[in-house]
Amino acid sequence: MALLRGVNVGGRNRLAMADLREIIESLGHRQVRTYIQSGNALFTTDEDGPTQDGSALAVKIRDRIAERRGLDVDVMVRDRDDLEAIVAGVPFPGVDPRRLQVAFLSDPPTRGAARALESIEAAPEAVRVDGTVAYLHLPNGVGRSVLAPQVERRLMVRATVRNLATVRTLLAMADSPPD
Repeated sequence: MALLRGVNVGGRNRLAMADLREIIESLGHRQVRTYIQSGNALFTTDEDGPTQDGSALAVKIRDRIAERRGLDVDVMVRDRDDLEAIVAGVPFPGVDPRRLQVAFLSDPPTRGAARALESIEAAPEAVRVDGTVAYLHLPNGVGRSVLAPQVERRLMVRATVRNLATVRTLLAMADSPPD
């Protein structure tokens, strides 16, 4: 699955999901499906499995988007098992899934950078970093958040964010056969 950063937000980086599907299909992937307009694409490939290099695949998708649409967007690639682990690993049980943001990180941050982000006092907000994921509990929403704008700056990595409800929907889509 490919998660694009910053497409169709505030009128910038416009990318129709039909175009995204065509771009991913042009790379040889099958059963391409998208979810909402924010750049979520599920697909199958002959390269699926533990030997699949998500970083290399992300670069291929990013480069093809630049070539075909002239957009420079970050792409994070995760597989179904990654999503399952992310949902199972939520460190804030019982929170509203629309108020829990999952930041998919381009690379694992250093432990010091993760601690620096986690130590920011921003109650009632909270953040936990786990490998290439940061969980942000933002009960007052993203727009007024103290922590959300700090993620990339403090962790020194690129990120794309989805709420837990969207991540759960993507996992359910990954578990269901395409129409």
